[in-house]
Amino acid sequence: MPIIHSGSSQPVTFKYIANIPLWQSEKPYVIDQIPDIPEGSLSNLIYEDHESHSLHNLRGYEEGVNTFDNSFQFIKHPTKLTALAEEEMMVPYAEEINDLLKTIFKTDHVITYDLRSKAGKKGIAQTEQEVHPSRKLFKEPQGCISYCLNYHSRDGGWDRVARHLTDEELAKFKSGKWRARIVNVWRPLIPIVEDNPIAFLDPATVHDEDLVEVDRVSPISCGRMYNIKFNPAQKWYWINNQSSEEIAVFVCFDSHPPDGRFNYPGARSDAPIRQSVETRTIVFTLLP
Repeated sequence: MPIIHSGSSQPVTFKYIANIPLWQSEKPYVIDQIPDIPEGSLSNLIYEDHESHSLHNLRGYEEGVNTFDNSFQFIKHPTKLTALAEEEMMVPYAEEINDLLKTIFKTDHVITYDLRSKAGKKGIAQTEQEVHPSRKLFKEPQGCISYCLNYHSRDGGWDRVARHLTDEELAKFKSGKWRARIVNVWRPLIPIVEDNPIAFLDPATVHDEDLVEVDRVSPISCGRMYNIKFNPAQKWYWINNQSSEEIAVFVCFDSHPPDGRFNYPGARSDAPIRQSVETRTIVFTLLP
């Protein structure tokens, strides 16, 4: 479905995975949270900057996109929970997001498995709290991601889902009767995002050859993610001055809409460092 927008665009620079012959003989990887690994061995990833002339501001046209047709949308959704201390906020905020996604996708089958606080610098250490007797909610502060990515590859998405289900649940939801999505909900924690805002690619403009699978290795798993190669046909969308009452809801497994962040050339030099909270939720819906 075509995205309705203002028609105006502006040039900005995004960081893409390098389009180099190395990936034909060596799989890209990054090692995370594993001690005693020499710094030069933590990753073989190489990125390159490309200027895009297809960044469109959806401010005033937010209703022209939705998660079903375009895999992302912006929603007005105020909350008082982010004013709480971080440890007090985790579980009730995850439950609030669960209720929102149940309404959007018309299903009772949702599992929020991750909550991440992101800022220019890392904050507190990783913590976890119980959301469900058989599941844990992890909260891990991270720096802002500045390159273009999609969170899960086609196979990697099911790997991620399987980590949070029993064998019986996995068999049920992979029976061919259900559709599985992993849905992120991203909210600024500062009043207005002036610099380093989030932007989304129109998935209809992303080709299979633009996707490069990357292994993300941790002590407990090997995730498989997509990074994005530059293609001048790609079209990006954002909203300027996104507030803490406006959330971005986007599918990162199923329809695979890549997302990225960029340095906004119109931002003040003293603009506050972007801070955000992000949840990751598995959503199951019955197929027609």
